[in-house]
Amino acid sequence: MAPSQPINFKLTKDELQKLSTLAIAAKRKAYCPYSNFRVGAALLTDQHSYYQGSNVEVASTPVGTCAERCAIAPLVASIERPELPRVRGLAVSTDIWPPASPCGMCRQMIREFCEADMPIYMYGRRKEVGQEYSQNITEMEELQICGEPVIMTIGELLPMVSTQFYWLLFQCTDGTDNLLRASARMIWTSGRLRLRTLDSFSIRYGSRSILPLFFK
Repeated sequence: MAPSQPINFKLTKDELQKLSTLAIAAKRKAYCPYSNFRVGAALLTDQHSYYQGSNVEVASTPVGTCAERCAIAPLVASIERPELPRVRGLAVSTDIWPPASPCGMCRQMIREFCEADMPIYMYGRRKEVGQEYSQNITEMEELQICGEPVIMTIGELLPMVSTQFYWLLFQCTDGTDNLLRASARMIWTSGRLRLRTLDSFSIRYGSRSILPLFFK
């Protein structure tokens, strides 16, 4: 959905301070017993609402979720369609320096719901030479050692992305008008759309031959 009005991505000093504070505070709520890699995230909407998220791990690694997606999902789920959220800024906090950027899956989800010029503020944790890392510090100490953020837009982190969804249209060749539509996993490679889930251009559906037709 194209935004109806331009959005102001320039945060005030107070807005940025609150956004960063919430992201750093969310890191303390991370559930990461397997990696011990804490991540906190916070976002600010054009309605002046803030949402927090932290990474949540489970023993089956792919089932967990990152802090960024943890913050975005409740926002999206709180809005009735066809409206979509409008995010002015996202902050991410980790315990390393230089700070970590959102992973590939998070970048795709952020771009799905945020405009390309939306800034991401990435906070790390400076550590003096010889200083031992410890999570046993106060929230105020966390804020003091986070350092200045690295700032990039989601468009810079995920350039040349298509936000359109591709469908695979199955058209029956038995003379009927029946159409079977299914989503297919696709990848854009060298300017050509390649299908990843079918081995051939002709498959069988029951006793009928089906020709897949691509459309955008």
